[in-house]
Amino acid sequence: MTHRKFSFGLLFDIFFLFSYVWKNFVRPICLPFWLEVPAELNLQRSRSSKSDKPKDKLGRAGEKAAATFLRKLGCRIIARNVLLDGGEIDIVALDGDWLVFVEVKTRSSRQFGLPQDAVTKGKRKRMIRLANQFIQQNNYESNSIRFDIIAITWRKGEKPKIEHLKNAFDAMGN
Repeated sequence: MTHRKFSFGLLFDIFFLFSYVWKNFVRPICLPFWLEVPAELNLQRSRSSKSDKPKDKLGRAGEKAAATFLRKLGCRIIARNVLLDGGEIDIVALDGDWLVFVEVKTRSSRQFGLPQDAVTKGKRKRMIRLANQFIQQNNYESNSIRFDIIAITWRKGEKPKIEHLKNAFDAMGN
């Protein structure tokens, strides 16, 4: 009878798999969705690959600025960077009785148009589909649903210019 030596590689693989499943599937659904938790625990699922490209850094900084902006307006941030089948919702917030789904667009200049112009009809339809998934997964029942866009122009070395487009489009994508 041959004996196999214990492999730390196998143990590491099992630990890695467990931590991946916990981080991406179990932890995000452990807390009730209406519970406001600190931003660093806010039901965030990390993106599969966090890029260090300037464009991606600007986008992440814009999303953080948008969340801070919404909090100052009195909104409660429920979730950020929620990954669902087919996409991601940047921010989900409560504004009074309204459940608000927010798309954040950040640009370093207006050379290629306004940030909000990047939210095309296709992107609006995808957001509506993702919002429906979020609502179903969290058993949320309300007719008070809103889709907002936060457009940020953030030139290097300057403070961001934030424009909040409340109710930017309806549930039909118009």
